[in-house]
Amino acid sequence: MTRSILFLMTFFCGLNLSAQISVSPNPLSVVGLPSADDIKYEIYLTNTKDTTYNIYWQLVKDNTFPVQWVTQMCDLYLCYGDNFDKCPNNSPNKFSKGTYKFEFHLKPNQVAASSTIMLKLFTEKNCQGEILSVPMVLNTNATSTKDVSAASIKIFPNPATDYFQVGNGQNVNRIVIFNIFGKEVKSFFHYNNAQHEIGDLKTGMYVVKMLDAKGRVIKSIKLNKAYDGA
Repeated sequence: MTRSILFLMTFFCGLNLSAQISVSPNPLSVVGLPSADDIKYEIYLTNTKDTTYNIYWQLVKDNTFPVQWVTQMCDLYLCYGDNFDKCPNNSPNKFSKGTYKFEFHLKPNQVAASSTIMLKLFTEKNCQGEILSVPMVLNTNATSTKDVSAASIKIFPNPATDYFQVGNGQNVNRIVIFNIFGKEVKSFFHYNNAQHEIGDLKTGMYVVKMLDAKGRVIKSIKLNKAYDGA
């Protein structure tokens, strides 16, 4: 009976925490050229509550992962060695309220292929207490730098409450937000590290269009405007 109660408590605590820690983008999509020396991808994790958590991570690769590919993970404290796929038990990442950045690196070594690995987050050592499992699609079949540039653009946090930022948006000049009916509701000029305010928008789904300096759409991304709970 006691074990059952402890199990249920752990289970519901995990569900509660999974609602507080989110990963953006979701799913994750890493695109690059097979000739690239290093494909860097930024992963943003957001804690929405005023509680600090210890978070452990793991990359899970299946048999579709090419043996020639090399990965590297950088968490809040350290960039680990090649194909080091699990957070050490003595180095958890401490997440207080806010958004944090991980970096994932892929070295394709001239191999054009695609594979999906899983980024898993845990609250306990030895990969116990799983709270999130997010697919990361890796694709080195791109044929041009233009395709790679568009694929790498992302917005975070997503869901967002008061603002969002753009990752890898060096070529983005202007941002236009549309509601689900296709009506423009907000627009911004973009610059590096800009925070685009959306606190005045109603809760719901929106489409964020990224435009270059000539007004051409580079990429469209769905944005979930969340309720801030205030």
